[in-house]
Amino acid sequence: MKKKSTFHKSAFVILLFVFTHLWSQAQTGTTWTAQTSAADNNWLSVTYGNGLFVAVSSNGTNRVMTSPNGITWTSRNATASNSWGGVAYGNGIFVAVGNSGTNRVMTSPDGITWTSRASAAETNAWNTVTYGNGIFVAVAGSGTGNRVMTSPDGINWTIRTSAADNNWRSVVYGNGIFVAVSQTGTGNRVMTSPDGITWTSRTSAADNGWRNVTFGNGVFVAVANTTSAPALGTDRVMTSSDGITWTLRSSIDHAWAGVTFGNGLFVATANSNSVVVPAGNRVMTSPDGINWTSRATPAENSWNFITYSNGIFVAVASTGTGNRIMTSGTLITLPITLIAFTGIKNNEGNLLSWTTASEQVNKYFEIERSTNGISFEKAGVVRGNGTTSSIHNYIFLDKNPSSQKSYYRLKQVDLDGKFEYSKIISVNNQPGQSYHVLQNPVKERLIISTPSRFPDKTTVQLLDISGRIMPFSFQQTGNRISGTLNGIHAGLYIVKVIDGTEVFSIKILK
Repeated sequence: MKKKSTFHKSAFVILLFVFTHLWSQAQTGTTWTAQTSAADNNWLSVTYGNGLFVAVSSNGTNRVMTSPNGITWTSRNATASNSWGGVAYGNGIFVAVGNSGTNRVMTSPDGITWTSRASAAETNAWNTVTYGNGIFVAVAGSGTGNRVMTSPDGINWTIRTSAADNNWRSVVYGNGIFVAVSQTGTGNRVMTSPDGITWTSRTSAADNGWRNVTFGNGVFVAVANTTSAPALGTDRVMTSSDGITWTLRSSIDHAWAGVTFGNGLFVATANSNSVVVPAGNRVMTSPDGINWTSRATPAENSWNFITYSNGIFVAVASTGTGNRIMTSGTLITLPITLIAFTGIKNNEGNLLSWTTASEQVNKYFEIERSTNGISFEKAGVVRGNGTTSSIHNYIFLDKNPSSQKSYYRLKQVDLDGKFEYSKIISVNNQPGQSYHVLQNPVKERLIISTPSRFPDKTTVQLLDISGRIMPFSFQQTGNRISGTLNGIHAGLYIVKVIDGTEVFSIKILK
């Protein structure tokens, strides 16, 4: 009898542990805690990358703050006292954009030390920036026909024609398309682009003041801080499966400023309460973007932006005394630190490459492929490196890609069978301008030719497989581009022909 009793007690402890774990997951996004901000600045945006949360503000002495866990924050110096409105992480670099001052872009490899960069239009009010499909895209609230700019590296920017001169407040990449939403405009407060360069106006579900847009679980969700009518309204959400056709949804009647997706939930934050809705609930959540539930917040601050990463939501505010951060959830230490994941088309198929900064009990990567970015199938497997704190580069060649566009994600599997998914990337397989590398593998000089001639203002970039841009000077003459490879070590590299359509790989021999 005593032995039987002991067994039941042990079983109870195990079940209690599982229940506690599931309960903790269920609270993520719904239960919030105030955190001490590094300064009482007007914090407008926050992102996560390379093991660090980074927030930027429009005022204050130190207009950047960083945190390894979303809880403990440290002030950092911005490059200039600009009004920094947006920040994003991609390709191993943080990029912030501003709507005032000169050099309205700044970049940082670590979120701590920043460098000023010139934007493509120094008089435009750049509101926000995102990274997707190997490119940074920023949108602005001012400018004439040029309220979009793009950059492959966050440093060199090119102006693009916006679909309309609206006050573009947010942009996101998902399901193979960039989607931007606007605070102003008549029936056209959405624009979309397959590449960040060519944009098309779309009909918004209503002429609300759309402040933010996100993508998750196959759905785009946008939130607004005003409705189209002067009166109060609860139709401050719209959703779309493709970014083109939008449906208006009912919401809590607040001024919604931020929205993101994580832990199976869409989570929106508000920067003010409605006079008809009780205070203390400036968060709402939804599993599908359609049905929303009000959540209590620890402070009546103006919550401007929210992000999610590794098990924790982090929101930033422009009001409050010492508490302009709130969090929900607990930071999870991931089994790998993925610092780059890219894909390119070459003559043999699609070449995928990724880089890890560290790995914990990493057994293997399963490469998954999709034709729509939603339903995935196994394309191959690459062995991991177990436990390591060194940088490791991986490559995989998909010899059977889609003839149009292929989507990829990495399924990282631990030694104990647990797994995590990476972000989704896409590779465009449609035929474009025909470029040819002479004598590939290359020895000392890279020569690229085309049957006719290169487009005007063509730029060529040479990248290693982790996505870092290598020093490379070239000359363009008619239908040929060439340059020496001084200081470039032997290995596999990626060539990008900017303003053309080709991205391909080369092997450099030394």
